[in-house]
Amino acid sequence: SMIQEVQRLFLEADRERDFVQTVLKSVPDGVFVVDAQELIQTANPAASTLLGRPLESLVGTRFSTLLASEDHQDPLAAMMHALARHDLPAALEVDFADVQGNPVSVALHGRSVAISGVDDRAAVLIARDVRGRNAVEEQLRQSQKMEAIGTLAAGVAHDMNNILGAVMMTASLLGYKLRSNGAEQGEVRQIISCCERGRDLTGNLLGFARKGKYHEET
Repeated sequence: SMIQEVQRLFLEADRERDFVQTVLKSVPDGVFVVDAQELIQTANPAASTLLGRPLESLVGTRFSTLLASEDHQDPLAAMMHALARHDLPAALEVDFADVQGNPVSVALHGRSVAISGVDDRAAVLIARDVRGRNAVEEQLRQSQKMEAIGTLAAGVAHDMNNILGAVMMTASLLGYKLRSNGAEQGEVRQIISCCERGRDLTGNLLGFARKGKYHEET
């Protein structure tokens, strides 16, 4: 009968809704379904966790208000416009603002979808937290900088050692020639002492370049 058919359709709709909700809950990334007016129609628990906001507060919110900075407004608008016009995936990196206003860097991937019985298309947006990846990239950049500084420090230390070695050799020869002059011998010993101090400093510089320990002389 017609009543039984309607009941069957309602049961199928309930099963499909439950299936979709189960899938959304299992996705580790934040998922937002945004309508043509850019209002969030639904979101998954991961989206709530990502932003530190209850799911109920996300539904009905304009998606662009989640951004931490106005600098991302235009790129996001361009992405949404592209999704509305073309059935092609789009991607963008933006910063959301969590419930405390702290930036949350995400890689945002979107796809336009058709909703049964609705003329306008909606967009499914998946937000992946990339803060960990960005931290690793920053560590890599810092490591590369330190490696470059170490290479420079090693070059400077070797050059200084060569110069100090030449000065010490010249001072030693001068001291040999002036061995009968006590006052001038004292000045030569002072030159050699300064060169030895400089040699110790370049040794510390080489230690830094080789990621060794720095020993400060007192």
